[in-house]
Amino acid sequence: MSPPDAVGIPLRQLAERCGAELSGDGDVLIDRVATLDAADQGAIAFLANRKYRGQLGSTRASAVIVGPSDASATVLPKLVAANPYATYARVAAILHPARVPTPSVSERRSANACTSARGQ
Repeated sequence: MSPPDAVGIPLRQLAERCGAELSGDGDVLIDRVATLDAADQGAIAFLANRKYRGQLGSTRASAVIVGPSDASATVLPKLVAANPYATYARVAAILHPARVPTPSVSERRSANACTSARGQ
């Protein structure tokens, strides 16, 4: 389930940013990545291993990432890419960027003290 404050990115924009081919509704909003079996509305899942191809028919994902040979296996909006796993990693990085930790009070004081000492 989407967090209450989740803001989605249109599938079209993810396709452009990842260099994948868009097939289907590019206006679908995607706010997170998930596995095929755990995905629900707002999520994008991927198929990189053919043994999970059967899950394409039952996934509740809003969109999927597939290779060209699996594109016809689902009617869901999709990103088609030669390497679905790498595209999934790019999408995950876009949707879930690394957070830069906020310096603690003691770290800021220490940095200010060093700056002050150099300025004398």
